[in-house]
Amino acid sequence: MRKLTFIIITSVCVLIFAFSSPNPKNYEYIKELKEMTYNDNEYHLNKITLNNQHNATQTLKIKVKKGDSISKVLARNKIKVPEIFYKKKSNSCLHKLKTGKILEIKSSTSKVLEIYYSDNDISCLYDANTNNFIDKNYEYFQEELVFFNDIKSSFFKSAKDSGLKNKEIMQIADIFGWDIDFALDIRKKDNFFVLLERYYSNKAKYSHSQINFAFFVNKKKKYEFYRYDNSYFDKKGNEIRKQFLKTPLNFTRVSSNFSYSRLHPILKKRRPHLGIDYAAPTGTPVYTTGDGTIIHRGKKGGYGKTVIIRHANKYTTLYAHLSKYRKGQRVGSKVKQKQVIGYVGSTGLSTGPHLHYEFRIRGKHINPKKVKSKRVNKLRGEKYKNFLREIKQYNDKLNWANSIVKLYEYKK
Repeated sequence: MRKLTFIIITSVCVLIFAFSSPNPKNYEYIKELKEMTYNDNEYHLNKITLNNQHNATQTLKIKVKKGDSISKVLARNKIKVPEIFYKKKSNSCLHKLKTGKILEIKSSTSKVLEIYYSDNDISCLYDANTNNFIDKNYEYFQEELVFFNDIKSSFFKSAKDSGLKNKEIMQIADIFGWDIDFALDIRKKDNFFVLLERYYSNKAKYSHSQINFAFFVNKKKKYEFYRYDNSYFDKKGNEIRKQFLKTPLNFTRVSSNFSYSRLHPILKKRRPHLGIDYAAPTGTPVYTTGDGTIIHRGKKGGYGKTVIIRHANKYTTLYAHLSKYRKGQRVGSKVKQKQVIGYVGSTGLSTGPHLHYEFRIRGKHINPKKVKSKRVNKLRGEKYKNFLREIKQYNDKLNWANSIVKLYEYKK
């Protein structure tokens, strides 16, 4: 693959490659999608349209309440309940509604035309014309997109400005979380580039995204990873996962760095500060940076509520000033990398909510920022050959996208 050398623009640039299927049915959904307005990653169908007979057709989007049934929801909205819903059919896909899920009801002059309900990937449709239920996985269509931007202040803001959704931004942070500390390492003129697919149901509702390629320049160092076998690998077949993550929580700022002589904000004395403080709102989830076993879970002097985890015998990490612990864990519990162990607080000697994080090797404090850990897995043999064959499709698209980016910059 050609090196991705480009100047990242600060304005939004989205390149739509292709939809998954050109058939007329999908075209109608795509047309509907473009005409919709989005708010917080959800579309809204609370609108009134008129059909050819000038009868008002209404589509309502309703959140299921505790104890709701289809008949209750329809009656509450003054819509006539079809007879079929009075019959108790345990095999009906609309028999049990989950609290918090969304019902979409299309009606005309108080009569049901269509009811659509989705529970995770399973969708259910009631069609009044046939008086039948359709219980199946709804078809998905997709669009393939490229997003890129340079960073002026924070990665999150630049990513939002590029047009990425919140969930997509978190996916990117997860991909690069073993290499980049998004609180300490981000610099102006860093940049990113991602190739992803967005999936929509045939109701034109956004479902999920899949990042197929991610590229990040951080402090002039380039990182690039390809999706393969439900994980991400570099071109040499090294998986992104390392023994330790760079940070124990998402998107925050550093309030105090590692130092052998820091003026303590409460004691007003100079003393070593052998960890990093991450300022974050109370209740922010704190996760372990590596697999391990909890060896301490309780109050620890000025640290307040603290969790200490032992990793592979010689390593330990400490998480202090927590507001509370994750339920179901205790001393001796095994925890996996990025598993939540507690929540940010201000217990112990603390001037405000933050997490104090320490890293030790055989009991000796190490600056967490300088910890170097190797990648855990590597593709070999036939798996690596399959990987190279699969990523070729991305390389062809990336070469095309890169040429468009250069052309755009040339014309600016």
